[in-house]
Amino acid sequence: MRIGAQIDFDHLRIVRDLVRLARGDHLAVVEHHAAIHHAHQYSHDVLDPDDRDAALRTNTGQQIGGLLHLALVESAERLVGQQNLGLSRKSARELAAQRETCATLDAAVATMRAAQGAGADVTAAVLAGEQAANRRGAQEIRTLFSLDGGRTLRPFDTLVERAVDPLQVYVAVRKLGYWAEGFAVLTASTHPCARRAHAVLRPAVARMQAGEHCAELARSIAQEGLPLHPITTEVVGNAIGLALEEHPVISTGCDNAIEPGGVYSLRVGLSEPRGHAIVSAMVAVHDWGNEVLWFSPEPAR
Repeated sequence: MRIGAQIDFDHLRIVRDLVRLARGDHLAVVEHHAAIHHAHQYSHDVLDPDDRDAALRTNTGQQIGGLLHLALVESAERLVGQQNLGLSRKSARELAAQRETCATLDAAVATMRAAQGAGADVTAAVLAGEQAANRRGAQEIRTLFSLDGGRTLRPFDTLVERAVDPLQVYVAVRKLGYWAEGFAVLTASTHPCARRAHAVLRPAVARMQAGEHCAELARSIAQEGLPLHPITTEVVGNAIGLALEEHPVISTGCDNAIEPGGVYSLRVGLSEPRGHAIVSAMVAVHDWGNEVLWFSPEPAR
């Protein structure tokens, strides 16, 4: 297996589909061969960070069959959801659950940020965030990180005992049955690329109103004229809830509109010669406007 391959959005979808372990299982590393791009994809899902050392010694080949089965189950669940788009409006109870999940996501990212700012190595920083989510009752935690300034993302396939600044991370958390996810650039210094990504994300979040066409929202991000990160070139977001990816998907090819009562993940990624950054937000859309449930922390000015 080749380590640290670049992950585009299609591969991020493989991460979501294939890595879904029950509590107490070990770290999983999944390889995916894309016929066109000849790329390899890896990911991991940690529910008990204390098992990390044992996990690094697991035979991943024995796990892939089970992961593929789980991927088929989740894909079937998503298909049912796609056929019932009218049921996407969240009830007050569901929205409260998703707010709590976003608060758990925020705790995980904030803890990672504090650990990274204190000089912790990559493994320690990410594990600190996972443990913070576990303490808040998270059912599942999925993380990716970058060792090359945000150009590529990778899972834990070995311990990384060195500090990295900036540290690009992706964190997905499930609690009370509902998902929240976020991209963040963790750094104690200024990061011009991340600041520009935030400058694009803020007005995009403001446009997330009931009835806004997904294609127009995606085009508004592309029309900023900045070089987009491979992960966000085609798809900039999607509805999120019981599954990490629900419909509608926010892309230039989507004919759907943003629906009131839905919760959405929206992301902006830039890839510039002098830096890379992916930032995101979790947004609940109401009949009267929207509510930001989580927003990627901004770097120092």
